[in-house]
Amino acid sequence: MSDFGVTEKGFLRKRYDTIYSEVQEDLKDKIGIDVAMNPKSFINVLLSSFCDKLSQLWEVAEGVYLNHYPSTAEGINLDYACQFGGVTREDNSRTKYTVLCTGEDGSDIPTGTRISSTTNPKNFFTVYNDFKITRDSFNKVKIDLVAVSDNATYAVYLDEVGYSIVSGNSATKSEILNALVKVITNNDFEVATDGNSLTIESKNERINHSLALSDNLTTVTVSSLIVFQSEEYGEIVLPAGSITEIVTTVSGFASCTNLDSPAYGRLRETDVEYRQSYLSKRNSRSASMLESIESAIIDNVNGILSCTVYENDSNTTDSEGRPPHSIEVVVDGGEPSDIAQQIFRTKAAGIQTYGKVEVDVPGLYNDTIKVRFNRPTPVYVWLKVKYTVNPMEAMPQDAEELIKQAIINCTDSLKAGDTVVLQKFIKDINETVSGIAYIEIKAYKSSEQESEPSEGDYTLNYVTVTSREKANFAEERIEVVKDE
Repeated sequence: MSDFGVTEKGFLRKRYDTIYSEVQEDLKDKIGIDVAMNPKSFINVLLSSFCDKLSQLWEVAEGVYLNHYPSTAEGINLDYACQFGGVTREDNSRTKYTVLCTGEDGSDIPTGTRISSTTNPKNFFTVYNDFKITRDSFNKVKIDLVAVSDNATYAVYLDEVGYSIVSGNSATKSEILNALVKVITNNDFEVATDGNSLTIESKNERINHSLALSDNLTTVTVSSLIVFQSEEYGEIVLPAGSITEIVTTVSGFASCTNLDSPAYGRLRETDVEYRQSYLSKRNSRSASMLESIESAIIDNVNGILSCTVYENDSNTTDSEGRPPHSIEVVVDGGEPSDIAQQIFRTKAAGIQTYGKVEVDVPGLYNDTIKVRFNRPTPVYVWLKVKYTVNPMEAMPQDAEELIKQAIINCTDSLKAGDTVVLQKFIKDINETVSGIAYIEIKAYKSSEQESEPSEGDYTLNYVTVTSREKANFAEERIEVVKDE
């Protein structure tokens, strides 16, 4: 193999002085004259120009070689090289804030409507698609009576579930509103009245709901969640409640305030940042879409405790209620907007998302995509651990606390749907605590955190949960006793 060009050690460029010497030697062999004897001769002047061009060609060849690899490529060539690994450069993007917009029911918020922060300097935000403040998609609403009538039915429908009362004779406005407060028992909403109007607010500040009313009720104001994007590229960090100024006057649009935890934008990745992200993204890629989604959420969203992804790839709704060709992400911890962003970026096109938590994610073409996922329902577990002391081996004084900690450490990696086999705890307990001859572990589970199990309730050798449940352990629910 040649000492120059593509070698086992990579590409070795032939430099100008080597080329010049080789050409002089070739001429000496061909014409029998050593032109190196007179460096200022006319022929050496010609050779100098000729060898310089050859040296430039070697530099081009080296550049072509190096630009095939992410570690050495630069600029657009780095983009081309990283695309072989399925990784693209993060481009300029805008920060997107979810804004609670309040106004009259049915008010249109057209594309380009501007709002701004109260900070100095101001940050301006625009809505990137046509939206509407509407009872069909509300987060908070204030309701009033059209008229007070005897023996009239007043009905409120929240997400198509109806709640109604009959006013009776001589009922006052305040009595009717208070009766509605008592009858609306949906745990997803806070319901209150000041005697003049009825306020219904979602307990989840990031979810819109639908509302319908009987003819004798009307809305005073409606608040809907609408996504606005910054006019500037990059990460725009603002506290919650700081985007409150309406710049573009829109009929029926009265006020606005931003939520915290936006989808932060960024500036285009530099070559150095791109190389670093290439390494991390390449290593997290998987042949399985489900594994890729799980990896993206765990790696890129702060505060994730666990994440499990399920898929229904059939043409019919499965036994868990998942629609055909859909995925269900059950994730504990993390901000909803961040989770939804990762699901949207990682899932395959045409695959539906399924779940009760719904987040509007900006699409690639100034549209809005609804991404859904679920939070796991906790199943609270109580443990009773009985141990027998090995008289031939010393036991630490804080053995019972160490046993509890060993169990908690074993449960840190639990995800939604994971069955807990209690016998698996024994190995870790024995490795942590010396002097134990025998261990017996029994469990009790309940959906109520305040349950108080009796001695006879500890009957389980393993704890099973559904795909949307997650076993929840805590030291205060673990009882460790010495078996005499």
